[in-house]
Amino acid sequence: MLRHPESIAISNIVVVNAERKSDWAFPLHAHDQDLEISLVQSGGGTFYCQGVSYPMNAGDLIIKNAGVIHGEHTSLEHPMHQVCISFTGVAEIPGQPGHLLPRFLSPVIPGGEDFPLLSAIFDYLASHWQQSDALCRQLLLLALEIVKKKVDDLEKSQTKAIPDAKTAQAVSEAAEWIDGNYMQKITLDGLAERFFISPYYLEKRFKEYTGYSINQYVIDRRMGEAQRMLIFEEKPIKEIALSVGYDNLQYFYATFKKYAGKTPADFRAEYR
Repeated sequence: MLRHPESIAISNIVVVNAERKSDWAFPLHAHDQDLEISLVQSGGGTFYCQGVSYPMNAGDLIIKNAGVIHGEHTSLEHPMHQVCISFTGVAEIPGQPGHLLPRFLSPVIPGGEDFPLLSAIFDYLASHWQQSDALCRQLLLLALEIVKKKVDDLEKSQTKAIPDAKTAQAVSEAAEWIDGNYMQKITLDGLAERFFISPYYLEKRFKEYTGYSINQYVIDRRMGEAQRMLIFEEKPIKEIALSVGYDNLQYFYATFKKYAGKTPADFRAEYR
């Protein structure tokens, strides 16, 4: 049973249909307080979380704990359609609000035989959640109970997402440092000097471990946080640009359009 179900509520729902944008991606970002659960209804893609890349396929649930850095992009051959629900008030892990998935468990969980039911629930909630009626409430808690049982079963089976043993500790520390300082000016040489490692070795192992070059990772973090703020916050675009490390607004616009395929204002309007 869920802990404190009376406090759980939906804060937002986003429907992603990559058939409309074949190169759809949401760069690296985190949700400070909310738990997000996505259901891939068709197609597939790749999900990045805590230094590991996972394939996403139709029927998969994607668990995104609050505060955990993650990013995703669609398959070009099989564009992804998914429904993403953000929850407040989830308290399944004591002392870790917004967490449903214990550390080191795979965040990608097959929906299995529950997929048709979950798909119907997610579709209904996407269309009716703002009505806040009794049926939405019941479906919301039912979906979370199903997901929680799958997480519990996964934990019992001890299927853990343990990073490759060959991954250098310096790479993990470098990624963590970037996550907390992406708004600053970051160079490969400066990062290598900070972690007492050669630039060539750091770049090579970082790419091997995360799937990103150092520069790609920094830009992805900035664009991911910018997109998150455009969707979920009311800050002016200039303030968002400054907060993610761009004091040149024109350069921010150009970089954002390259990543998102549209201007920040158009991106905000589309998701809202």
